[in-house]
Amino acid sequence: MPVDLDTPLPIDAKGPDCELTDRVADALHGCFPDRYWSHENRLVRRQDDRMVRVTVPELSPQVARAATLVEVLKDGTVRNRPVPTRIQRDLLYSADAHCRPLEGITRAPFLAPNGDLVVTPGYHPPTQLWLSWEGAPITPVSPTTPDGADVLERLLDFPFVDTADRTHALGLFLVLLQRPAISGPVPLHLIASTAPGTGKTTLGRAAGLVAFGEEPILYGLDGWRGEQGRQLHTYLQDAPPLMLLDNLPTGAVLGGSDLHRILTSTGRVAVRIVRSGRTTMLKVRSVFAATANHPALDVDMQRRTVTIRLAEVKHRAYRTPDLAGWLRSHRRQVLAVLLGLIQDWLDAGRPAPAASLKGFDVWSQVVGGVLSHGGFEGFLGHGPPPPSPLDQDFAELLSSWPADPDGRPRPLRPGQVLGVAEQLALTALLDRVAGGCRASRMGRILHRRATERWVCNGQVIVRGSQRGGADYRPQPYGMEGSSSGR
Repeated sequence: MPVDLDTPLPIDAKGPDCELTDRVADALHGCFPDRYWSHENRLVRRQDDRMVRVTVPELSPQVARAATLVEVLKDGTVRNRPVPTRIQRDLLYSADAHCRPLEGITRAPFLAPNGDLVVTPGYHPPTQLWLSWEGAPITPVSPTTPDGADVLERLLDFPFVDTADRTHALGLFLVLLQRPAISGPVPLHLIASTAPGTGKTTLGRAAGLVAFGEEPILYGLDGWRGEQGRQLHTYLQDAPPLMLLDNLPTGAVLGGSDLHRILTSTGRVAVRIVRSGRTTMLKVRSVFAATANHPALDVDMQRRTVTIRLAEVKHRAYRTPDLAGWLRSHRRQVLAVLLGLIQDWLDAGRPAPAASLKGFDVWSQVVGGVLSHGGFEGFLGHGPPPPSPLDQDFAELLSSWPADPDGRPRPLRPGQVLGVAEQLALTALLDRVAGGCRASRMGRILHRRATERWVCNGQVIVRGSQRGGADYRPQPYGMEGSSSGR
């Protein structure tokens, strides 16, 4: 039965608020059946291929068109009055009971958990995703064809260190199309090099252009560990499909409990709302990638990371100098080849890869399976990136740390550590503390390494305390809380 938008539905004002909310919600969604959706039990709407949270001022005109409360006074007269603000506010936070769920909006065809390639625009109930796509559906193209091979050569025209890095880079493009089919977590894709200008950011931007049709947002991550947690929690509230942490501080240790927990989450994580004192629960569906020169990973990040290493090659001639412009004009062809890789894997019965990353088994099966079946070698073929010169100096410092007569590492103040570094001629470490008060600079470096639990050869730097200052010493990882033995 058609709804007359010019005549609001009269609703009896008697009854508890929960019943009034249900009746107003039925009237609202009867008038606007495809306008409002539920995301994390919050009322949202689609706008410019994005989910936008609805507010009470925005909702009020639509509620007024859909319903009005009818109240019978004591003298028998009937009075119409608008829906109270408290009822409208309840509509915002009870969306699960009244709206269809919307997990997200994607701009590229994707792989569903049941093995179907979703190429038809619109709402897909099994995944609760909305595919926003203009034009005819994409037909997968086999990468073994001349056109398919040319697309992959242009897409992967970067100075990779070895075949494993090239394979992992292709996996970054694929995982953005396969994320709905991966029920578990996805590891961090770390694009690393030893020098600037190798194309790290270009590779990350290319992945976003293929998956979303526009360049992804470049997020920053502060070198201070306490600020990193606040930044990550703020970013997650926007639920970006690709969270590209670009240009991480050189020498900073990537990791921390917040990032560890987010990367291995299989459900919802508690996220602090900055400056509000409130905490909300969010489902992590983002794919994390990062770019850095000489990146350092703490011990827990090493098993949560897939590395894409780029070599420093001067005066390298690229086949497609303007890769971003080429991707914008050839995005449909690129997606067709990537979907062809996935379709070939599905037709073959979804064979499993030879290697698997512990804790990321579903990701290994889905992404690694496509790569291995497509003939791309080296999946998970190397570990974390090599240590930076500063890390190498610290490793030598720990192995040569002065010991007491019983063989236990002696606690040293920063000035004493500086003396040991000078005796060992640790150039990279001495360059870092050059200028100003060298002992104070050494103290700051030692304090940061102790705070970030930097691990080398099974040892960490721990901070003690003594009158007039602080001392440091190495200790086996996992025994940081034990006594120093002094």
